[in-house]
Amino acid sequence: MQMVRENELLSIEIFDGSGRPILSTIPARPAEPDSAVRERLSPILDGGYAVHVLGYEEAADGGVERYAVAVARAESPGAIVVAVDGSYVREMDEEIGIGYLIQRISREPGIEYVLLQDEEGIVLASRNIERMPRIAGDPFLRHALAHEEAQHRITEFEGRDVLEIVKPFPVEEAASGLFRLGLSLEGYREMVTGTRRQVAVLAVLFFLLGAIAVTLIIINQNYALLNRSYREIRTLTGSVLENMRSAVVAVDASGRITVLNRAAEEMFAVSRSQALGRRYGEVFKEDECLLAETLEKGRTITGVERPYRTFSGDRLVLAVSTSDLGGSEGEASGAVAVVRDVTKVREMEESIQRSDRLSAMGNLAAGVAHEVRNPLNAIAIAAQRLEEEFLPDASREEFLTLTSALRSEVGRLNEIVQQFLSLASPPKLRREAADLNGLIGEVLELIEPEAESRDVRVDRRFGKLADVEIDREEMKKVVLNLMRNALEAMKGGGELRIRTAEGDGYHSLRIEDTGPGISRENLRKVFHPYFTTKDGGTGLGLSIAHRIVVEHGGRIEVDSVEGKGTVFTVLIPSKGSP
Repeated sequence: MQMVRENELLSIEIFDGSGRPILSTIPARPAEPDSAVRERLSPILDGGYAVHVLGYEEAADGGVERYAVAVARAESPGAIVVAVDGSYVREMDEEIGIGYLIQRISREPGIEYVLLQDEEGIVLASRNIERMPRIAGDPFLRHALAHEEAQHRITEFEGRDVLEIVKPFPVEEAASGLFRLGLSLEGYREMVTGTRRQVAVLAVLFFLLGAIAVTLIIINQNYALLNRSYREIRTLTGSVLENMRSAVVAVDASGRITVLNRAAEEMFAVSRSQALGRRYGEVFKEDECLLAETLEKGRTITGVERPYRTFSGDRLVLAVSTSDLGGSEGEASGAVAVVRDVTKVREMEESIQRSDRLSAMGNLAAGVAHEVRNPLNAIAIAAQRLEEEFLPDASREEFLTLTSALRSEVGRLNEIVQQFLSLASPPKLRREAADLNGLIGEVLELIEPEAESRDVRVDRRFGKLADVEIDREEMKKVVLNLMRNALEAMKGGGELRIRTAEGDGYHSLRIEDTGPGISRENLRKVFHPYFTTKDGGTGLGLSIAHRIVVEHGGRIEVDSVEGKGTVFTVLIPSKGSP
């Protein structure tokens, strides 16, 4: 009873391997049949689980609602059931738990629903979910539960088609439930329909222009009337093209540019007056609009995504669709391309995926840390006792080397567990007005000896910055991680450039190295947890840095050119900025 009161528990019950109660702090608790207790505790008593969440239970005496968890007994068969006040768990779950994350994710545009479901039913769900099919009654959900990789399907929700993504939610290497995310298809279908409509309208318009040109040659006596009609159609076409948000580029059969609208000028930094009439390959040297391929192969291209670097150095993702323009005798008279900037859409998709991963890790973090740290502590204590109490007479130096290495590796594993906890269950920020330049200077003092040893020259240029509201210790982790990564990238020496500036409501920190750079394939993965290209790296450093910057309301960007180096830019909202 003293343990119950000190830890603010409702009750503690101990059962043997057959499900019979050994000890209970619940006064006058009605005795449950052994079969009912065994069924309730079967995941523990059968040896399948070390921890089993019983969830919310009604009090047998009509008292407060309980939230119970069962754990396996350490030294003998059986289970220990601990219960706390259910209202406290519900309140905590709504404010900081996975329930809060689910409700927050469900409010994002384009998301229809989010839920966690086990074989018994719905565990947690967004507010618009009232009922869902059980896993046992849905072949697709049973299939998803049996496979580790994410599954997807088109299904119906409240009379609308949605794209449902399903991922098993593993606990102790066994999938016990599913994470289900429903994405609206309305925006996607509107975008596809709009693109097809735009290509079709443009093809019709250019076909009409060709027909009018032929008519002008054949019927000379109606030149005035046809000329007026032609000008009217050109005016309409030009108005449509100029007001389109997508870039439009058209060429004739010889490959000379005939149309280039305002959106194309802005996207590709090309002057229309200088581009019209020139050969397409002279203006678009890398066939950015895929018109050279369309003319050569005579086939339509739909929705091909291509990376593109602007004149200012920004990276974009462009969706290119082309159509060939048929001539009077069936031969192609040219081609037209419609190019859309889908960079923001892809960034949003990556953000959703990253949130999914962090949501799953957040729910598992505490359990993993507990299960891993206890054996590590036991190993560390055993290694220490071996050094102090069991020192052999022979091979003493080798024995001490082995025990020292053992304790060192235990410490490294503890550090990895701590980093995992920091990523999945971050502490609350302690914001205070701070001098960002001064903070960066403190970190530089720490890494300058390492820079000298690596033959790396440090070039710092600090702009004038007002104080900014940040958590100093967390932001130091970000700066230190980025600078050390830069130093480790320059194995043969080089130059580390540090720049700060203020503008557009943000304080910016730019860290640039002259290392080998990052490949385009790896550039998309640098912020993924456990992704690393370094020997001995954990792959958590950049993930934690990204999480810290986002929690400050900022963002972190990366740009790299293989063979030239990498630039990380951290943007933190200035003091008082939204």
